[in-house]
Amino acid sequence: MRASILIRDIGLSDPMHTAFTVLGCVFFLFSVVGFVWTLMPFIRVIIGAKPGFIKETWSSETSTNVIGSLTRYFFPLKSIRDADCDTPKSAFEDLIFPRETKEGILELASSICNSREQKSPFKHVILHGPDKVGKFKTAKRLARVAGIDFAHVYGPDIATIDEEAVSQIQTLFSWAKMSRNGMLLFIDESDVFLGSTGSSLMNEMSTGNNALSVFLYNMAKLRTKIILVLEVNRLEDLDREVLDKFQERTFIPLPDASCRKELILTFWRKFVKQNNATAYSIKSRLIRLFNGQEPNIISVEDEVIMAGEQLEEIVAATRGFSGDEIRDMIFSLQDAMHDAEDGRLDFVTAWKSIEMKVKHHRDNEAMAGEHTLSYLDGDIDLQDVTFV
Repeated sequence: MRASILIRDIGLSDPMHTAFTVLGCVFFLFSVVGFVWTLMPFIRVIIGAKPGFIKETWSSETSTNVIGSLTRYFFPLKSIRDADCDTPKSAFEDLIFPRETKEGILELASSICNSREQKSPFKHVILHGPDKVGKFKTAKRLARVAGIDFAHVYGPDIATIDEEAVSQIQTLFSWAKMSRNGMLLFIDESDVFLGSTGSSLMNEMSTGNNALSVFLYNMAKLRTKIILVLEVNRLEDLDREVLDKFQERTFIPLPDASCRKELILTFWRKFVKQNNATAYSIKSRLIRLFNGQEPNIISVEDEVIMAGEQLEEIVAATRGFSGDEIRDMIFSLQDAMHDAEDGRLDFVTAWKSIEMKVKHHRDNEAMAGEHTLSYLDGDIDLQDVTFV
């Protein structure tokens, strides 16, 4: 009698109440599991699961806002469809490459997207060419357009750990497989530990051959989750077995004259915009209120620095420059402007800064033993340039 009263008091005799209680517990349990699963990318970073030699990571999940994360969790199919709206053409629109190179990159991006949609194995890629021509940015855009995570691995860091290289490579693949959406592993300077057997770089590693073998072994076990992108200056620096495993090879050259012109104008307009925004800022206005100094305003329309013959001379003088070198050259014009007596930037002042950058480029080429590229187009010489 007492047991019956106790059961009735706590409501266990009511079948509907019991059913709702069980369903509530199940829903709560699944919600907790789903929440923890959503936070796994953060948890892995916090507990240090990410290998130490990874320089940068970008997650297709954690890079967006909370609403986007919840949408992906509750409506995964809709999220995939939305991600596909970002076409390869729009993703690479602002990157400046020679026409044939860009067409090849767009084809590669489309192939990666198709592989993801069809859940077929990714084709692994080698990006080869000179330094600082956009290979890193290309790999990162490939990851974004495919909707997969991105990790930047620096090859020399693997070489420096030497004795632990084998275990760390194994950890790298295990960590990458934990990615929910798939991952693009961009291995910078990959020839350091994936170079030809017997090469000077591989001989510096006591476990070089073992590291190469472990890499190839783990690569053979990959299915649809991971795409490998190797960065190297020359294909012949990689081991033959590595080359045989990579179906896609894209060469990214130094900017040609047309690309250099576009890069110069792009960086110049950005420099002008930033300079003028600073000149019109509240801080600058307050300073001018006390010292009466006029702002240094640059107008693309009024100045002749980046137009006509002057622009063509700069394009010719920067032959052999990478995109990064062109960017640094344009940024150096800010110092040239501040050093000018009247605080204005004319072509003569700008050319002195450009000429110095050209000299530094030639010195670097000479030290590296790179004499295959001249720094000028045609017969123009820096000493023969006339100013107007």
